[in-house]
Amino acid sequence: MARAIEATGRKKLIFAGISLEVCAAFPAITAVGKGFDAYVAVDASGTFSETKRQVGLLRMLQAGVIVSDYATLMVEILKDNARREAGEVYTAMDMAWAKTCRPDRPRLRKLNDRRKGHSLRLPPRATPNTGL
Repeated sequence: MARAIEATGRKKLIFAGISLEVCAAFPAITAVGKGFDAYVAVDASGTFSETKRQVGLLRMLQAGVIVSDYATLMVEILKDNARREAGEVYTAMDMAWAKTCRPDRPRLRKLNDRRKGHSLRLPPRATPNTGL
């Protein structure tokens, strides 16, 4: 498995498991040790007790694993709501409403264009009375 992952040339890996503290944590910690950026989708992983979950999270954080939720990781991979895949990704995550946040929508584009044309004008800086 390790050779197959290395062959892809990718450096960022996402993990989840039936047991957060074992099935997700162990491979993620190992990946960090091998120089990968390891992410764990905490809400996509199960556990057998809250204590085990908390200890697993602490171990991963101490080892340099990045913990997050699955939706944030998927949106991070997407990088830009204007991508054509955005609608499919949000629908698959049962977040179809997020498609309305796309910056390529005409109304939002017009608003952003107007904002770019305006510069922020600050009042002149008050100078303290030095008595001179």
